[in-house]
Amino acid sequence: FHTTNIDLDIENLSGQYDIITAFEIIEHLFNPLHLLLQIKTVLKKNGTLYLSTPKGKPYFLWSKDHFHEMGYERLFALINRSGFIIIRKKEIRIQPFYFYLTGFRPMLRFIFEKHLILELKIS
Repeated sequence: FHTTNIDLDIENLSGQYDIITAFEIIEHLFNPLHLLLQIKTVLKKNGTLYLSTPKGKPYFLWSKDHFHEMGYERLFALINRSGFIIIRKKEIRIQPFYFYLTGFRPMLRFIFEKHLILELKIS
C-alpha cells in the first residue's frame, strides 16, 4: 500500500494507481474538487476510486471538523465536475442501532445521518 502525507487541499499527488480509496476525507477539506482532480491525474486507465462521505444533514448535526457535508445534488455535481462517473452507490449507517437510543441528538442522527459509499471511474 502507498499512502500520502501531504496537504490534500493544495498539494499534488504523484504516482499511478489502479485503486484509490478516499474514505471520510472530502468533508474535511476546504477544496474537495482539488483532491478529486488530483486523484484523476494519478488513477490509471480503467482504475477505480472508492469514496465515502457523510450524506448532507442539518448543519447543527455536522461534526466540528467538517467543512462540507453534501446532499446528493451537490455531491453528484462535484463528482461530475471532477470528471468521474458513479458506477455504484450505497447508503449506510455507521453507528450500531443502540447508539440512536442514547439521547436526543442521537435520535436526530437516526433520522438524518447516513454515509455514502461510491465506486467511481473516470468518465
